[in-house]
Amino acid sequence: MREHYLAWYKQIFNQLKVMEELEIASLPKMPRSIIISGMGGSGIVGDLYQTATSDRLNIPVVVIKDYKLPKWVSSKDLVVAISYSGNTLETIECFKRALKVNAKLLAISSGGVLEKLALENNVLYVKVVKGLVPRASLPSMFTALAISLNKLLNSEIVTRNELKEAMKLLKQGVKDDFVMKIADHIENTLPVIVACVKYAPLAVRFKNELNENSKIPAKVEIVPEWGHNDIVGWEKPYFKNFSAIILREPMGGDTKCLAILDYVDKYFKDSGIRTINIEMKGKSITSQILYGSLLAGLVSIELAYRRNIDPIKTTSIIEYKKYFTTIF
Repeated sequence: MREHYLAWYKQIFNQLKVMEELEIASLPKMPRSIIISGMGGSGIVGDLYQTATSDRLNIPVVVIKDYKLPKWVSSKDLVVAISYSGNTLETIECFKRALKVNAKLLAISSGGVLEKLALENNVLYVKVVKGLVPRASLPSMFTALAISLNKLLNSEIVTRNELKEAMKLLKQGVKDDFVMKIADHIENTLPVIVACVKYAPLAVRFKNELNENSKIPAKVEIVPEWGHNDIVGWEKPYFKNFSAIILREPMGGDTKCLAILDYVDKYFKDSGIRTINIEMKGKSITSQILYGSLLAGLVSIELAYRRNIDPIKTTSIIEYKKYFTTIF
């Protein structure tokens, strides 16, 4: 699976090529909101898009990780159904609900039921590369989502230059010794991933990669909220076998955020918890979150190999999905 992560830059290149050839007419007017429906490795794409565009869009981006849409969704809104397999039941349920309320719709998948429903209902459909597990297709899905919304909204919200910068950064990759250093730090501990709000989806992505690839639990804490509740839990924890991973903007970023993370670093060290600070690379938020996601993937794969575990296999998810289908 490691080779899929190392080829991430190719996913952006190939998906950009697909998007250039795809004709997407802009919407007649700006929607009231953008609702992105997705689960797991597909849903995180919505989270990353939300954070990448939070200071660029004048309308809200709402990410739904459920089998139902909020009651307020209507024809005034744009609903994006994103499922790598195209068979995610929760996303399909949201897609059907969006059809009923006559919302504007965009569907993104590699095929499956979602493709079939989109074509049957004359819904705009964008295809991504096949043959991967959802979490390994992040650059392809993010590029498809970003360029589709650029065209629909008739505005370059996430620019092609950002995506090309990310492609260049991903091609450079991450040095093996840095991956090993982080894996050494995490190994045989319960990792706590800490970030400011800007990087919250990246922290969740890091956790998810450790969950799915390494088969280990992990904890996410977001500052400044961390300082209003979780901080107290470290005063008398039941056990101390933790490691802290602090995700930081490049120097010159949000100085208040960096100062708070300095405090977090010191607090954990004073509590006897080892810390490692990871500075993201890239000028744009798009490059930074894709670089961080690549790093998380490579670290989680390394930990899986050390434990002699297959990073691709997710038995529990398969069992859960079987049960979930019985509910519907």
